[in-house]
Amino acid sequence: IALAERAETYEGAAIVHQGPANHFAGAEGRGGWLILTTEALHFKSHKHNIQRHPVTIRLREIASLKSVNTALIIPNGLLVTRDDGSRERFVVQDRGEWLDALRSQNLSV
Repeated sequence: IALAERAETYEGAAIVHQGPANHFAGAEGRGGWLILTTEALHFKSHKHNIQRHPVTIRLREIASLKSVNTALIIPNGLLVTRDDGSRERFVVQDRGEWLDALRSQNLSV
């Protein structure tokens, strides 16, 4: 799924950061690839997941970012809340790098 691994742009915007991730869609933790561009945060799931729809969160829609723990003890979760109150939860490697990359995009969070 690392289709953007060597690309410099994704959906017409410059890639800032990317890597493997899990996204929680209901009870399913689906594996895939998380891509941060100068415009949005994108999640593309592996083809082996039951729920394979992509997730795109425009940076201007992000109201808050929060570090969360997986299974209450593993420090690898990232909770993104949109300005409409909806939430997306991801499990990432190097959570601190993700938070730095997201905050580098001048988010007002």
